This record gives sequence, structure tokens and C-alpha cells, in this order.
Amino acid sequence: MSRPIVGSFGKALDGSLSINFGYSAGPDCEQACLHHPKSTAKNPTNACYAFRSELRPDRSQLAAKLARHQRTRPETICNKALLEIVTLQTKGKTIPWVRISTNGSVPRPSKVTDRFKEAFCRLLEHCKSAGIPVHLPVETAAKARFYRSLVGGLAVVRESAVSRRRFLETKYPVSFTADGESRIESVELARQLAADRREKSGRKCVVCPAVLNSFAARRNPNLKNERAKCGACVACAASTIDIVYPKH
Repeated sequence: MSRPIVGSFGKALDGSLSINFGYSAGPDCEQACLHHPKSTAKNPTNACYAFRSELRPDRSQLAAKLARHQRTRPETICNKALLEIVTLQTKGKTIPWVRISTNGSVPRPSKVTDRFKEAFCRLLEHCKSAGIPVHLPVETAAKARFYRSLVGGLAVVRESAVSRRRFLETKYPVSFTADGESRIESVELARQLAADRREKSGRKCVVCPAVLNSFAARRNPNLKNERAKCGACVACAASTIDIVYPKH
């Protein structure tokens, strides 16, 4: 029996799915990303939360799964993920959210084949037709341009800006990470960045509710709010909204 491709993640509503093509800071991740452990960006954070989490002893099964995915053709990942989604739906399961790349990234443009293009678009087309919001982040402007041309209107490709200036000035769906010395400082910075983006662009910009609520719930479990989770919040899948994530 083949191992499942789709997974789950804690910031999302029950029934939400993740689809990963490999491990973080691996062959798919561009080193221009601010958060890459070996980032080539001007002011790197080197603080990729996914990379750190994959090193934890209690995440060894996840790390092994990501390594398997990295060895698997990306079109096979797409085809198997689509089959698993359809199977869940035929069993009456509701899928409130799909997150591409909770770990790792989508394949680099230089590695993309026609078979992957077809399979990836087929996967996204099904999600769109089924009304499943999709979060599709990529780590550089160039990669974002490539994937926007690939998927068209099937999903919002969200660029992870590599600088504050890029975050404030781009006209496209974008995100940025507020990198404070503490959680409190990161939240304060995130709120200011969101305000600056709104003023500069005229677009709506929010601080990620799921991260904010995860911080609050660590202080007081009674503050855990399902309405703040991915799937209840669909901002990352909206073309008209930009996002700031406090470092987490």
C-alpha cells in the first residue's frame, strides 16, 4: 500500500491538507529567500521555521516523508495528491483549505517539465472547481512570475518578498515576515508593516490571524480560536489581500 502524499498542519482547520514536494532548504528552495539557512539576500534572517522544525527529533517521520517526496517526480506528487483529495471527497469529507509547501517549495522553474505543468494545473483546477481555497507561496519575485504564467487564474501565487522595499512596492499578492527580537516585537513590527503596505499600495494588508492566535494560545490555551485558523481565514488565497507573518 502506497504512503499518503497529502498531510495536515496545526494552523489550519480540521480536514485541511498540505502538499509538499520536498524538504526545506533543499533543491527546490531558492537561496535568494531571506529565510534560507544559506541565504544570499542582503539582510537574511536565516530563520526558516520549516527547516528548523524538520530537524526536531519529534519530526523524524515528517522529515522522512519529505525526503521521499524529494526523490519522487513532482508530477507524481500532484497526481497522487489529486487522487487522495477526490477519494476524501467521495467519502463525504470537507476540505476547507489546501496549502502548497508547508515545507520546502514548488520546483524551480529550470526543473519544471510539461508533465509537471499539466499535473499541477489539473490539481489546482480541481481545487478551484470544488471551491477549495489554495495557499500557494513562492520565495522570490522571479519564481512568482514564472508560476503566475504557469497557473493563470487557477490559484493566487503569493510572493514572499525578499526585502521590506519589495514588500511595500510590488503590485502583486505578496507576503513578508516581521523579524523582531521577541514575539511581542515581531507582532508590533508586523502591524506597522501591514499599515505601511496599506498606505503605500492602497491594497488590503493583514497580519496573519493564525500566527497571532498561536502566540496567544501559548500564553493561555483558553484563547485558542478556531476562527483564526487557515481555512476559516482565507486571506492567503485572496488576490486582493497582502499578508505579514510575525516570525514564528
